[in-house]
Amino acid sequence: MNDLTPSALAPPDAAALAALDTEQLRAELAQSLRLTAAALVRLAWILRTLEERGEDLGELHAGLPWYLRLIAYGQLLPEAVVRFAGNPSLLRRIAGLPLPDQRRLADGEPVKLLVRAEAGTDYRPADPLKMTAAQLGQVFARDHLRGRDEQILLLEDRRTRPAKVQGPKVGHLRIAREAGGVIVGRVFVPVADLVEALAALAGGADDKDDDENRNKILAIPLTPAEHASLKSRAGADAMAKVARNALRAAGLI
Repeated sequence: MNDLTPSALAPPDAAALAALDTEQLRAELAQSLRLTAAALVRLAWILRTLEERGEDLGELHAGLPWYLRLIAYGQLLPEAVVRFAGNPSLLRRIAGLPLPDQRRLADGEPVKLLVRAEAGTDYRPADPLKMTAAQLGQVFARDHLRGRDEQILLLEDRRTRPAKVQGPKVGHLRIAREAGGVIVGRVFVPVADLVEALAALAGGADDKDDDENRNKILAIPLTPAEHASLKSRAGADAMAKVARNALRAAGLI
């Protein structure tokens, strides 16, 4: 067996490479990449042939790259491995795509990333190697590249999904102070809904049938900021109803 340890490999002629101009070096690079892809194909087919002969390669699988078997059975282009091997998570996404899409990406074709713009949304060409994890998740589905409609739906889902809250926890609740409420699991509950629920728990929700008996006024001086905050937290409800529920929730009425 040939000794292919690093010390046995002949080093490149650095002086000869330095003497080449840029275009010649690019040509050498392209040729080397083709040789690398061909070497992957050969290695993959050796693996496949041995498996088809019933050979037990269990001791080798742990040390062989996972993508070799995909290349061997025509599920992954070796050229895609050459280009994206430095990013294993991205390569796994690409391995799930149809071969024509793999070919385009291996050839350097950008993907179409939908981004929000002043006029709505717009496509931007993007190199997968320079995209963030969130952008990759937007474009790459499990077995295809998402088109405009799918990306719009995904962006809308992310926009309406409750943001991660880093506030303090109280039991199973997390305080979302800036948003004006609490997070229960993954559901955001506004303060007005929370107060109404506590009022109902304390002794019944605000009952419209009692409106004719409510002839007593409680004047509470508020600063402009406090008044604006109460109005904002009340939402579509009347501020008086929210304040009354708060008093009921506190057990004061």
